[in-house]
Amino acid sequence: MATPRADLDAVVWPGVSTIYHPRPESAAQIEAVTAHIDALERRRGIRPGTVRVVPLIETPLGVVMAREIAASSPRIDSFGIGPNIDVHLDALMYARAECELIARSLGLNPVDIQQVLD
Repeated sequence: MATPRADLDAVVWPGVSTIYHPRPESAAQIEAVTAHIDALERRRGIRPGTVRVVPLIETPLGVVMAREIAASSPRIDSFGIGPNIDVHLDALMYARAECELIARSLGLNPVDIQQVLD
């Protein structure tokens, strides 16, 4: 059975610079991911802090918790909306704007994967 931990075990290797984290709904989820990445970097001889994490907000709860998620780790340098956001049009426009403003206010690069895929 695939788990986030197993996914990280499979992808965090020398040469990997960024992990996209879909559907986060709390800072605790990001903190758990980054703690596991810390351990994998040590175990695999990767310079500490090399692997970046990009949370992709895709749920209403994720939008509500967006500031806490975006500020939860120094590994985050980009933040925004993912391609599978589960909201209607008006809410989508709000979510995009909210995530962009949060990213900019924290000095992060705003990401809107939805627009990239369109």
